[in-house]
Amino acid sequence: MKRSRLIKRIESISPTRVDLAGGTLDLWPLYIFHQDCVTVNLAIDIRTYVTLIPRSDDKIILSSVDTKTEQVYKSADEISVEVSERGNHDLHLLKVHIDFWKPSGGFELHTRSESPVGAGIAASSSLNISLCGAFSAFTERVLSDEETVTLAGNLEARVIQTPTGCQDYFPAMYGGLNLIELTPLGPRRRGLDFDMDEFHKHFILIYTGKPHHSGLNNWQIFKDHIDGNNTTFENFERLKNVARGMYDACNNQTWKNFGKLFDDEFQARVGISKVFSSEEIERLREVALKAGAQALKICGAGGGGCVFLWTDPNKKDEVENQCRQAGFQVLKARPTRAGLETKIS
Repeated sequence: MKRSRLIKRIESISPTRVDLAGGTLDLWPLYIFHQDCVTVNLAIDIRTYVTLIPRSDDKIILSSVDTKTEQVYKSADEISVEVSERGNHDLHLLKVHIDFWKPSGGFELHTRSESPVGAGIAASSSLNISLCGAFSAFTERVLSDEETVTLAGNLEARVIQTPTGCQDYFPAMYGGLNLIELTPLGPRRRGLDFDMDEFHKHFILIYTGKPHHSGLNNWQIFKDHIDGNNTTFENFERLKNVARGMYDACNNQTWKNFGKLFDDEFQARVGISKVFSSEEIERLREVALKAGAQALKICGAGGGGCVFLWTDPNKKDEVENQCRQAGFQVLKARPTRAGLETKIS
C-alpha cells in the first residue's frame, strides 16, 4: 500500500489490563452457550511500544527489545509467514502483521513491553493493538476501532493457533474501565466513568515469578466445554454470575462488594480447572490473606503470571511488604484512561 514520504517516525503505545471478572467467558462460541454473559476489565499503565521508522531502501529490520532478537531482510519478498512457525513469538507476530498490511518499501520495526514475560495482563494483545496503530499510519489504511479490535484478535489467533478471547483488545484500544456484553451479535463494549484513584487505593498487582501460557490453558478449557463436561459448564455459570455481580458493582462503584466478588471468582475459576492456579499462586494467596488482603484475583488464564490483591487501603503497605519478603515482585501499576496512542513525526 502507498504511504506518505513525509513520515519519518511512527510511535504507537497502548496499555495492558487486569480482568476484574468474566475472563474465559469471552471465548467464542462458549459465551453463546450461556445467557447474558459479560466481561469486565480495566486498563493499567503498564504499556507496550512499537516504533516504526521508514527507510529509503527496501530493507526491513525487525527487532524485539524484550527478547533481544533481530532479523534483517533485503525486502518484504523475503519474509514468509509459515502457519506452522514456532519461533520467536514477537517476531512471528510482526511477520503476520506485515503479511496482512502489505506495506511498501523498507522500514525498521522495534517492539518493547513493560510487562514481565507471561504476566497474564494481555501484553501480547496490547502489542497487537500497538502494531495496528503503527501499520495503519504507515500504510495510510484507516480502520474503525471495532475493525481494529477484531483484526488484532484474529492475527493473534493466527500466531498462537488456538482460540483467543475477545476481551483483551478493548482496554488496549480504549483504555479505562470496559463493560463488555457478549451477545449473539458479538461483543458490545461500554466505557464507564470510574473513580480510578479510589480503585488504586485497594489494588496491588503482583508478579508470581512464573510465566503462564494462556493459549494452552484456554484451549484445554475450550475443549472440555465443547465436549460437554458438566462441571465445566456449571463453573462457567458461576463465573457468569460473578461477572454480572461485578458489572453491577462497577456501575454503582460499591467497593465493599469487590472483595467477595474476587474471592467468588477465584473459587469458580479453580473449580473449572486446577491449571488456573499454581504452587506460587497458592503460596502468595496464603501470605497475602494472612497479611490482611481481602481477596486474590488471578489475572488472565492463570497458572502463573500476575495476580492482583484487593485490600483495605489502611493495610496496603503491610500487604505489599509481606509479599516482597516472601519473594514476590510488587509491580507499579495504576488504572489509566488512556488507550491506543499513535504519534507521527
